[in-house]
Amino acid sequence: AVGRRSIRWTWRRSWRRLSSDERKKAERKVGWTRLWTRAKQIVTTDPTGSVEDDMVVDEEAAKVLAAQAGRLKGGLAKVAQLAAYDPGATLGGRSGATAAARAVLGGLWDRAPAVSAGAIARVIEEDLGKPPQSLFAHWDVTPLASASLGQVHAAKLHDGTDVVVKVQYPGVAESLRADLDDATFVRKLAGAEVGAKLDDAAIAALSTAVRGELDYRAEAEAMTKFAAAWADHEVLRFPRVIADLSSTR
Repeated sequence: AVGRRSIRWTWRRSWRRLSSDERKKAERKVGWTRLWTRAKQIVTTDPTGSVEDDMVVDEEAAKVLAAQAGRLKGGLAKVAQLAAYDPGATLGGRSGATAAARAVLGGLWDRAPAVSAGAIARVIEEDLGKPPQSLFAHWDVTPLASASLGQVHAAKLHDGTDVVVKVQYPGVAESLRADLDDATFVRKLAGAEVGAKLDDAAIAALSTAVRGELDYRAEAEAMTKFAAAWADHEVLRFPRVIADLSSTR
């Protein structure tokens, strides 16, 4: 048992280090894209440093960030989502993202690249003991939406009830935890202006809060409490949680 724990711990440390390295490599790629795009402007168009020139550079950097965030998910995707509505966001070393660049990143809010149907099915079977095709009378393999940590699928229970199922991406928990061990990265999650002013206690609190997003069972419990607290509200509605078909992921 000790040997198995040691191997498991070594594997987790290696995975987290690899995930962090991949994220940093992706961030460097965004920076190189800015430099390359500016170099092309110098060679081909004699740029003046105008707003229009900056918009072109920002858009190219945003496209690369969106692609890398969509591939890696987790923390980098969260930073990209934040940059989509933060005018002070940093794209490849330059602070202050243009509206056009932020629009490029906006698709990551709910239209991030989805993972394969097979990968999602394996997460469900690992957590709930059966594949989705057995747990549900109908399972739509095409997600309704996909974001930084998971994607949502439509399904139908065996009693005919229509439901939506939120499933966490495989491996994203280890990746995000590795990102959150980096204080510099946690600052980026707070946004350019706020992040620069965070002290150690605030960084730790933000890191803990974001880690909590990985626990879907806790999220379900919170949603149930909200539903009870606002049960008589004329407008607000909350989905009913089906505990037997819910897990941490």
